[in-house]
Amino acid sequence: MVRVFVFLVTLINLPVSADRYGIHEDYGGSSGGPFDILFGIICSFAAYLFLSGSYQSWKLRRLNNEKIERDNLLISLIGYAVVAFFLTVPIMLVIKMFGGAQAVKDLWVSIFALCYMIIAFLRLT
Repeated sequence: MVRVFVFLVTLINLPVSADRYGIHEDYGGSSGGPFDILFGIICSFAAYLFLSGSYQSWKLRRLNNEKIERDNLLISLIGYAVVAFFLTVPIMLVIKMFGGAQAVKDLWVSIFALCYMIIAFLRLT
């Protein structure tokens, strides 16, 4: 587990350090310092823990043929969108490292939608 965390810290930090101000003029924004990077790492790690827990509970529900109880669907879907955003962040950093900023601009919506659909499927079925 420690190796995975060190790998993610190294992987996420490399593109930010190498290309901190290499953003095109029309993209805007820059890094706010080490705390937002640390916050992103922690939230992304928590999102991947949520995804693995969702997969485990989905597997158990499938084995036992249980139905899920839906309490408040709107709040759940909004929460899944937040988790999907944090699942998307490390994927986008890897895409930026290999494909550049234009690849991120082209692919971010489809990757976010894919992460959102995976979470919604695992939690609602």
